Amino acid sequence: MMTIENILKEMENGNCAIYGVRTDSKKYVAGDWCDISLDTCDNEMLGELDGTSATGFGFLYFDGEQEDIDEVKKALDFNWDFYKEKYDAKYQYIIGGDEYDYGQDEHEIIIKNAKVICLIEK
Repeated sequence: MMTIENILKEMENGNCAIYGVRTDSKKYVAGDWCDISLDTCDNEMLGELDGTSATGFGFLYFDGEQEDIDEVKKALDFNWDFYKEKYDAKYQYIIGGDEYDYGQDEHEIIIKNAKVICLIEK
Protein backbone atom coordinates (compact mmCIF):
# COMPACT_ATOMS: atom_id res chain seq x y z
CA MET A 1 0.00 0.00 0.00
CA MET A 2 1.29 3.45 -0.92
CA THR A 3 1.96 5.74 2.03
CA ILE A 4 1.10 9.43 2.00
CA GLU A 5 4.83 10.16 2.03
CA ASN A 6 5.18 8.09 -1.17
CA ILE A 7 2.18 9.86 -2.71
CA LEU A 8 3.84 13.22 -2.02
CA LYS A 9 7.07 11.98 -3.67
CA GLU A 10 5.12 10.84 -6.74
CA MET A 11 3.45 14.25 -6.95
CA GLU A 12 6.75 16.09 -6.47
CA ASN A 13 8.25 14.08 -9.35
CA GLY A 14 5.14 14.31 -11.54
CA ASN A 15 6.14 17.53 -13.31
CA CYS A 16 2.63 18.99 -13.16
CA ALA A 17 1.45 22.41 -12.06
CA ILE A 18 -1.71 21.11 -10.35
CA TYR A 19 -2.70 17.85 -8.68
CA GLY A 20 -5.96 16.38 -7.48
CA VAL A 21 -7.56 13.20 -6.17
CA ARG A 22 -9.89 11.30 -8.49
CA THR A 23 -12.15 8.40 -7.56
CA ASP A 24 -13.30 6.36 -10.56
CA SER A 25 -14.82 3.04 -11.58
CA LYS A 26 -12.30 2.73 -14.43
CA LYS A 27 -8.88 1.16 -13.83
CA TYR A 28 -5.92 3.25 -14.93
CA VAL A 29 -2.16 2.91 -14.54
CA ALA A 30 0.38 5.67 -13.94
CA GLY A 31 0.94 7.69 -17.11
CA ASP A 32 -2.53 7.08 -18.59
CA TRP A 33 -4.51 10.08 -19.80
CA CYS A 34 -7.75 10.51 -17.90
CA ASP A 35 -11.15 10.56 -19.57
CA ILE A 36 -13.01 13.86 -19.79
CA SER A 37 -15.59 14.17 -17.01
CA LEU A 38 -19.29 14.66 -17.66
CA ASP A 39 -21.19 17.69 -16.41
CA THR A 40 -24.29 16.62 -14.49
CA CYS A 41 -26.93 18.35 -12.41
CA ASP A 42 -29.51 16.36 -10.43
CA ASN A 43 -28.50 13.23 -12.42
CA GLU A 44 -29.16 15.02 -15.73
CA MET A 45 -26.32 14.97 -18.29
CA LEU A 46 -25.44 18.48 -19.44
CA GLY A 47 -22.42 17.64 -21.60
CA GLU A 48 -18.69 17.32 -21.06
CA LEU A 49 -16.47 19.36 -18.78
CA ASP A 50 -13.27 20.93 -20.08
CA GLY A 51 -11.12 18.31 -18.35
CA THR A 52 -11.20 15.72 -15.58
CA SER A 53 -12.92 16.32 -12.26
CA ALA A 54 -10.86 15.90 -9.09
CA THR A 55 -10.73 17.00 -5.48
CA GLY A 56 -8.14 19.73 -5.10
CA PHE A 57 -5.53 20.04 -2.39
CA GLY A 58 -4.82 23.03 -0.24
CA PHE A 59 -1.32 24.47 -0.56
CA LEU A 60 1.43 21.83 -0.45
CA TYR A 61 5.03 22.71 0.42
CA PHE A 62 6.62 19.34 -0.52
CA ASP A 63 8.99 19.77 2.42
CA GLY A 64 8.29 16.51 4.25
CA GLU A 65 6.45 18.24 7.08
CA GLN A 66 3.30 16.96 8.79
CA GLU A 67 1.22 19.79 7.29
CA ASP A 68 1.54 18.27 3.79
CA ILE A 69 0.74 14.78 5.08
CA ASP A 70 -2.39 16.08 6.83
CA GLU A 71 -3.53 17.98 3.71
CA VAL A 72 -3.16 14.93 1.46
CA LYS A 73 -4.95 12.67 3.95
CA LYS A 74 -7.80 15.18 4.26
CA ALA A 75 -8.24 15.36 0.46
CA LEU A 76 -8.05 11.56 0.02
CA ASP A 77 -10.65 10.96 2.74
CA PHE A 78 -13.01 13.69 1.51
CA ASN A 79 -12.80 12.48 -2.09
CA TRP A 80 -13.40 8.81 -1.24
CA ASP A 81 -16.33 9.56 1.06
CA PHE A 82 -17.94 11.98 -1.41
CA TYR A 83 -17.59 9.96 -4.64
CA LYS A 84 -17.30 6.22 -3.88
CA GLU A 85 -21.04 5.50 -3.77
CA LYS A 86 -22.16 8.35 -6.00
CA TYR A 87 -20.22 6.89 -8.92
CA ASP A 88 -19.88 3.22 -7.89
CA ALA A 89 -16.14 3.85 -7.70
CA LYS A 90 -13.52 1.22 -6.97
CA TYR A 91 -10.25 3.09 -7.57
CA GLN A 92 -8.65 6.27 -6.30
CA TYR A 93 -5.87 8.14 -8.09
CA ILE A 94 -3.65 11.15 -7.89
CA ILE A 95 -3.98 12.94 -11.22
CA GLY A 96 -2.13 15.98 -12.50
CA GLY A 97 -1.96 18.52 -15.28
CA ASP A 98 -0.85 22.04 -16.09
CA GLU A 99 -4.17 23.91 -16.29
CA TYR A 100 -7.31 23.83 -14.19
CA ASP A 101 -10.58 25.56 -13.38
CA TYR A 102 -12.76 25.32 -10.32
CA GLY A 103 -15.79 22.99 -10.45
CA GLN A 104 -19.26 23.17 -8.92
CA ASP A 105 -18.85 20.50 -6.23
CA GLU A 106 -17.17 21.15 -2.89
CA HIS A 107 -13.34 21.21 -3.30
CA GLU A 108 -13.73 20.28 -7.01
CA ILE A 109 -11.21 21.26 -9.65
CA ILE A 110 -11.31 20.41 -13.36
CA ILE A 111 -7.84 19.47 -14.63
CA LYS A 112 -7.29 19.89 -18.37
CA ASN A 113 -5.34 17.11 -20.12
CA ALA A 114 -5.05 15.21 -16.84
CA LYS A 115 -2.81 12.20 -16.49
CA VAL A 116 -2.61 9.56 -13.77
CA ILE A 117 0.31 10.08 -11.40
CA CYS A 118 -0.35 7.08 -9.15
CA LEU A 119 -3.01 4.63 -7.98
CA ILE A 120 -4.06 4.71 -4.34
CA GLU A 121 -4.75 1.18 -3.10
CA LYS A 122 -8.10 0.85 -1.31
